[in-house]
Amino acid sequence: LQNEGGGRATFVPLKQLRGGPPVAYPETQDAISLLSRLTYDAKFEPAVRQVFRKVLVCRNMTVASRYAKANELDCVTLDGDTVSRRGALTGGFHDLSRSRMDAQAQVAK
Repeated sequence: LQNEGGGRATFVPLKQLRGGPPVAYPETQDAISLLSRLTYDAKFEPAVRQVFRKVLVCRNMTVASRYAKANELDCVTLDGDTVSRRGALTGGFHDLSRSRMDAQAQVAK
């Protein structure tokens, strides 16, 4: 990572991960826990729970904002916009044609 300027990474043994306490997800048709939609090898459950247990997939930004604040969850919409349980909103227009060209340029390097 250092040679490529890729940033930093932290590695934690799976045996040390606890996954945290259970999360009370809202019972609604407008949102679903991301964890309930993932498939993965059971041996990776501690890591998957550590990363995704507090993430909710919501129908839209209005729903995401409501549940992020009320339930202390990070929310992502079907369009890919995010609402952090700490209050930050991320999202907006993404030019897919530009993104593809950028990706191809990176591969060519």
